[in-house]
Amino acid sequence: MPGSNFFSSWDFTSDPCNFAGVYCEADKVIALNLGDPRAGFPSLTGRLDPAIGKLSAIIGSFPQTLSQLKNLRFLAISDNFIFEEIPMNLAELRSLQTLDLSYNQLRGQIPRTIGILPLLYNVILCHNHLSSSVPPFLSRALTCLNLKHNDLSDIL
Repeated sequence: MPGSNFFSSWDFTSDPCNFAGVYCEADKVIALNLGDPRAGFPSLTGRLDPAIGKLSAIIGSFPQTLSQLKNLRFLAISDNFIFEEIPMNLAELRSLQTLDLSYNQLRGQIPRTIGILPLLYNVILCHNHLSSSVPPFLSRALTCLNLKHNDLSDIL
């Protein structure tokens, strides 16, 4: 998928849900992966069609099926309009290394189960409406914990 032929399947006269790297649910784009070196994908080469700007922000909630991505290492859904609580089932993503849900409308508390993910080294939950106490994060790999601009209190 990565490389100069990555965009060859992108025909903007057809359904974008069939494009390489585009993930849809109920005929709406819910994720876009263009190859991120932080997620273990090589950088891309080629030209990105300007029509990609027609994609809109993610609005609503997390899909229930997200926890089925057992090998997911990088989850970044930042700068959108997700307004619910962080799902507890994200703890099923045992390979997760980076969790970036910043700049959304998240509310509630940070699930304690997120803190036990063994490989987590980046947690970016800033600029939300999270409240309550901060759970302990047990990963020895944790190097970045950004929780600023929330309504959080002490670590449990």
